[in-house]
Parts: sequence; C-alpha cells; structure tokens
Amino acid sequence: MKILYIIIALFLITGCINKTPQAKSQDSTTSIGRMGSIADVLGCVFAPQSCEKKSIKDQHDEADEKIIKQAEEKEWNDVDKEISKTE
Repeated sequence: MKILYIIIALFLITGCINKTPQAKSQDSTTSIGRMGSIADVLGCVFAPQSCEKKSIKDQHDEADEKIIKQAEEKEWNDVDKEISKTE
C-alpha cells in the first residue's frame, strides 16, 4: 500500500515540474518602431513644460487609430505573403 502512495506522489510531483522555459522572441522591428514614442515620453518626463497637454479621450483616440492602422498593415502584409506563395 505504501508503494502505491509513493508512486502516486511521484506522478504528482513530476507533473508539477516546470518544463524547459520557451523564450518568446519578439521581432526586432517592434522595438525600433517604438523609438519615437519612447523618446517623446522621456522628453515629457524630464521637461514637462515642452509637452503638449492632451485629454485622456484624445490619447485613447490616437492609440485606437494607431492600433487599427497597424492591424490593417499586418493584414495587407499577410495577404501579400499569401499571394507571393501562390505565384
């Protein structure tokens, strides 16, 4: 009976062991594309008088437009890849 408990405990312990972690690599162009925004934020942190005051709604609207534009570009790039594969 003790052997059965030991076997069950071993199965439970080995089931909880983390597998080899997979590093998620991001495309290097994603960080390069954000350099302008990062520079703007750092500029506003160290020189707030030089920043344009925007309402939260305006900031959200701009972010939404940017996300939509990036999604549309990605879709078109995917279409171009599909077309080039079929040719």
